[in-house]
Amino acid sequence: MAAVNLSQDGYSQNFDSLINSGSATWVDDTTIPGWYTARTGTGTSIVASTGSSNTGNLYSFGLASNSDRALGSIGSGNAAAGDFYWGVRLVNNTNQTITGLDIGYFGEQWRFSGVNAAQTVDFSYQIGAQNLTTGNWINFDPLDFTSPITSGTTGAVNGNADPNRTFKSATLTGLVLEAEQEIWLRWFDPDHPGADHGLAIDDFTIAISGQGNPDPDPDPVEPGDVRIFDIQGTSHRSPLEGQQVTNVPGIVTAVRNNGFYIQDATGDSNDATSDGIFIFTSSAPGVAVGDEVFASGTVSEFRPGGASSGNLTITQIGGAGNPAANFSVQSRGNALPESTIIGLEGRKPPTERIYGNAVGGDVENPGNEFNPQRNGLDFYESLEGMRVQVDGGVVVGPTNQFNEIWVLGDNGVAATGRTPRGGIAISPDDFNPERIQIQIDRTLTPGTAPQVNVGDRLDSVTGIIDYSFGNFEVLSTAPVTSTPGGLQREVTTLNPVGDHLTVASYNIENFHPGSLASQINGIAGHITQNLKAPDIIALQEVQDNSGPTNNGIVDASQSYQVLIDAIAARGGPTYKFRDIAPVDRQDGGQPGGNIRVGYLYNPERVNFIDRPGGTATSETTIVDGRLSESPGRVEPNDPAFENSRKPLAGEFVFNGQRLFLINNHFTSKGGSDPLFGRFQPPNNNGEDARTEQARINREFVEDILAANADARAIVLGDLNEFQFFPPLEVLEGGSEQVLNNLTETLPENERYSYIFQGNSQALDHILVTDSLLPKAEYDIVHVNAEFVDQDSDHDPLLSRFALANPTSTVGNSRLVFGTAGDDEIAAQGRQTIFAGNGDDLVGSAPGSTGHNTISGGLGKDELFARTNDTLIGGLGNDYLNAADGTGNNRLYSGLGNDTLFAGGANDRLYGQLGDDVLYAGSGGNFLSGGLGNDQFWITLNQLPETANTITDFNLGNNVIGISGIAELNSFDDLTIAQSGTNTLINALEQDIAVLTGVQASTLSSNSFVFA
Repeated sequence: MAAVNLSQDGYSQNFDSLINSGSATWVDDTTIPGWYTARTGTGTSIVASTGSSNTGNLYSFGLASNSDRALGSIGSGNAAAGDFYWGVRLVNNTNQTITGLDIGYFGEQWRFSGVNAAQTVDFSYQIGAQNLTTGNWINFDPLDFTSPITSGTTGAVNGNADPNRTFKSATLTGLVLEAEQEIWLRWFDPDHPGADHGLAIDDFTIAISGQGNPDPDPDPVEPGDVRIFDIQGTSHRSPLEGQQVTNVPGIVTAVRNNGFYIQDATGDSNDATSDGIFIFTSSAPGVAVGDEVFASGTVSEFRPGGASSGNLTITQIGGAGNPAANFSVQSRGNALPESTIIGLEGRKPPTERIYGNAVGGDVENPGNEFNPQRNGLDFYESLEGMRVQVDGGVVVGPTNQFNEIWVLGDNGVAATGRTPRGGIAISPDDFNPERIQIQIDRTLTPGTAPQVNVGDRLDSVTGIIDYSFGNFEVLSTAPVTSTPGGLQREVTTLNPVGDHLTVASYNIENFHPGSLASQINGIAGHITQNLKAPDIIALQEVQDNSGPTNNGIVDASQSYQVLIDAIAARGGPTYKFRDIAPVDRQDGGQPGGNIRVGYLYNPERVNFIDRPGGTATSETTIVDGRLSESPGRVEPNDPAFENSRKPLAGEFVFNGQRLFLINNHFTSKGGSDPLFGRFQPPNNNGEDARTEQARINREFVEDILAANADARAIVLGDLNEFQFFPPLEVLEGGSEQVLNNLTETLPENERYSYIFQGNSQALDHILVTDSLLPKAEYDIVHVNAEFVDQDSDHDPLLSRFALANPTSTVGNSRLVFGTAGDDEIAAQGRQTIFAGNGDDLVGSAPGSTGHNTISGGLGKDELFARTNDTLIGGLGNDYLNAADGTGNNRLYSGLGNDTLFAGGANDRLYGQLGDDVLYAGSGGNFLSGGLGNDQFWITLNQLPETANTITDFNLGNNVIGISGIAELNSFDDLTIAQSGTNTLINALEQDIAVLTGVQASTLSSNSFVFA
C-alpha cells in the first residue's frame, strides 16, 4: 500500500475524479491514490448519486452528471453497507518531526432521511495505523461533522448549497510524527438503518503547522515525591485539590482527544486509594498507550454536567478551571499495570447498598465514612482512573443509543434480585450497586458496540473506570464481543376467552402516524400475538396526528386508526378508540406531540358507555354511580397535573357488568438525582406531583365506591413510580386500603416493566378495587425493555378477570326476569329480558348471537344491543346503546327523556314521547325523535361513513348536533341542498344526513348546535 506524501506544500483532495454516473468498484489506493474505505457490510461498489436513494452504499455525491463530487455513504441497514469508514493515509517525508497539522474540509449533507434527528460523522486519527478499523484511534471532536438539516421533506438535498454544508477546520497539536512515519486520518459514518441522512466530505486540505527535532540526548528527569494514590486519597475529592504537583509518574493506559489516563506502575496495595488518574491536556496529546510519563499541574476535580448537577467529580491533573497539565514522555512500550478484576477473583463490589444517608445529604461533606467494602459509591471511587477487568459479564441492560451496556460480573452468581429472564430487579433497600456499566467509546475502542439483549454474555472486558452522566463506567479499551443468550419475547397465557375479561396497559412511546413502520407493526404485533388481543387496552403516549411537529394540531384520531388498522391486518379484532384531546402543549412530553392517554377496546366483547360532553378542561364526576362524562378527565385543572397528562376515566360493560377504568400517565421522574451521585439519598424528582396525582385518583375511586361499595374500578397506566414508594402507597390508600396493586401479586423478582441503567423496575401498574382482586390474574409481558430492538421503552401489562354471568336474575334460558332491585344482566342471545323495577344494566354476553328483546322497566336503565336486538327503555330516563353493535337493531326510548346511540348500518332509533337525544352512529341508520324536543347528533368525533336518515325532524322543536370535528364549527361550514322532497346535509364533501320531508330553505343556523 502507498501513502500520500506529506510535504511542506501540504496536500488537498476535491474528489472530482470520482464517477458522476452509474457505479464502479472502489479500489483502495487506486480509485483515489492514498484513500481507503471500509464497511461492515459485504459490498465493494461506489455509486454516483444526487442523494435521492436511501439504498445503503458508498457514494460519489453530486448534482446529476456534474463533475463536482463528494465522498460519502448511506448505511440504511443494508447487508452490503452497514457502518462506513473513509480515510487518507499520509507519510511524513519532510525529514523532520511534525508536531502539528492544520486540517480543513467541507462536510456536506446530500439527503434528509425523514427522521428529525442529527447524525454525525466522527473524525479520528492514528499514527502508524495498519488499516481503517484496527489499532488505537484517537478521537478528535473538533473535526466531527454533524448534519445541518434535521427536518423537512424526505429525499435529496443539494450538498453544495450553503445551508447544507459546513466548513470544518482545526489543528492537531501535540503530535510526534517522526520522519517517514505514517499518520492516517479517518471519518466514521455509523449505520442508521432506514434513516441515514447521506453525509459526505469535500475539498479536503492539510498543511503542516509545527515541526522540530527532539533533543536526541535529553537530561534524565526524576519523578516527584507525590504519587497518584496520594492525590486520590480515601474520599470523593482529592486531599490535594488545588495544589500543584510535579512529575507524577505513571504508565499511559488510554488516550482521549483531550488527555490521557495514567496508572502507577506498582500502586500502594491499598484498596481504598485509586492508582489511576486522568491527565487533562485540552487538545489531543502526543502520547501512546505504554508510554511512561511524568505529569505536572494543578490537582482538580471536574464535575461532569456542571456545578449544578448532582454528579460526582473526577479527580484529574489540570483543567476544571486550571491550566492544562504538562507532561514529558520518559520511555515507550512499557508493560501496562495489571488490571484489577471486579468480581469474585478480584475485588467484589457491594451487592445491596449504594451509599445510605450522607452527612448533610452530600457525600462530599466532611465526616462521611469512606467504605469501599460496604458502599457501592465508594467502591467504584476507589478504582477511578484504573485499569479493570470484568469477566463473565451477563447483560442486565441492553445496548442503548449511547453504546452503553449494563452487566453483572461472574455471570451474576453473587448478585441479588436476579430476574427469571436474566436481569436484576430493584427492591426497597437494594438498587443493585453490583451493576457495571460498560461504555464502548470509539475514542478508545475500534469498531462498533455489540447489540445485546438481557441475558447475553460479554467476553472479558478490559477498560478504565471513569464517571459520566451520573454513573461510574468501564471505558473499554479493546473490542467488546458477545455471545447470545437466546432471550425470547414473552407470549402471555392470559387469553380473553368466555367470561374472562382482559385489560392491558401499554405505554407506546410517542406513537403517531409518522412513526417508523417497524414501531407501528411491532406494537400491533405485540397486541395481537404477545398480548392475545386484550378486550381493553389503556394506552399512554399517543401523540397527535402530526406527531412532534408543533403546529397546533391536537386531534389524534389518525394515530389511533393507524394502530387499529395494523392490528386488524395481523388478524386481530377491529378495535375502537376513545380519548379526549388535550389543550395544545399543556400535557408535557415531546414538544408539539401533545401526548395523551386513551383507550382501545374490542366492541365484539366489550361495550363502552359513551356520555358525551367531556373536554380537555371539563371534569367528570360520579353521579348516581355513573360517570357524568365518559370518556371524561379527572380533575384536569388541578395544579398537580400542570404540564402533565390528565387522567382519563371511561365506563365499560362486559358480560352485563359495569367497570370503571382510570388511565394515567403520571409526572416523569426526569431530573432525579442519579443513584451514583453526590446527593445521598438521591432526590426523587416529581414525587410531590405524583403523590398529589395519586391522591386525586384514589379519592375519585372512593367516590365510585361511595355510590356502590362493590363497584369494579381499575386505576392503571404509566405511573412513573415504584410500588414501594410513597405515591403508590397513597394511591392504594395506606392503612385504609382502597386499591390493590396487582404488581405486588407477582414474585418480587418479576415486578418490572422497564429497565433503567440495568435496573429492572416497575413504573407501570394496574390497581383494582376489592371486588376485582379475587378474580384477577396478572402478567407483565416482556417484549421491549430487555431487548436492544424496542418498539417502546416499556413492557405492556395484562390483567385478566373472571366475571361470570350475574346471578341476580331468575327465569329460563329464553325468558329472563330481573328483580325489584338494580340488576346486572348479560343477554346470551335469542332471549326476552324484563329487567324489572330498578336502575338496571343489561349488556351482551361475549359471543352473544343477538336477537334479544330487552325491556328496561320502570327504572333509569342502561341497555346495550349487539345485532338484531330490540331495546325498550320503559318509563325512566333511559340509556339505550347500539354503538358497539353490528347493525339491524331497534331502539325504543319509551316515556322518559332518553339517550339513544346507533351503531352499525340499519339501526333504527325511536325517541317516542320524551325530550330525547339521538346519536346517529357510523352511517346508514334511521332516527325518529318522536313528540318531544329532540336532539339529533349526526357526528360524534368523526364523520359517518354514509349518511344517516332523520325521519321526523321538526323545525322549532328539534336541533341537529355536530360534535368533535375541528373543521365544522358553524352553519357556514355545511352545504344544505334540496334532493326531491328531502334535505341533504353535506360536510367536507361528504353526505352526512338526510332529512325526510324537510325543505332545505327552512333550515338556518338555529337548526344546528356545534360542540
